[in-house]
Amino acid sequence: QREVCAAFTARKPVILLYEGDAGTINRMRHECLNNWSGGGLPEADSILEYILRENPILWLGNQSQSFAIESIRLLSLRIFQSLRYYQRKPAELEAGVMMKYEVKKVNMKRGLTILVCKANLGSSQVAEELQQMVG
Repeated sequence: QREVCAAFTARKPVILLYEGDAGTINRMRHECLNNWSGGGLPEADSILEYILRENPILWLGNQSQSFAIESIRLLSLRIFQSLRYYQRKPAELEAGVMMKYEVKKVNMKRGLTILVCKANLGSSQVAEELQQMVG
């Protein structure tokens, strides 16, 4: 609470990095609304609005090196975007952030078979999007 209040009061950026799924963010909201103590602190709604004004970043670092690198790229880009230098020169970040060992773009070929598990939420949607891209 102390750190979040200090960031809120000083209008410092807050980057929310989480593991899990959308339920994780919903549980965090619920905990904040139910457990945020008053005593001169900003209202829980104001705090939630402040820390969630930027989309939270899902940490995929426990999955594989490629996913970890992508999570680090997103986090790094968010940090750079909060720095005054890059706020004054946003064009320098338009190309994104280059990472060593990053996964390169792949050209999809026809005849690709994608197997999905219905228990893996969103996997069917990703497969359908890939299918549309390939044609």
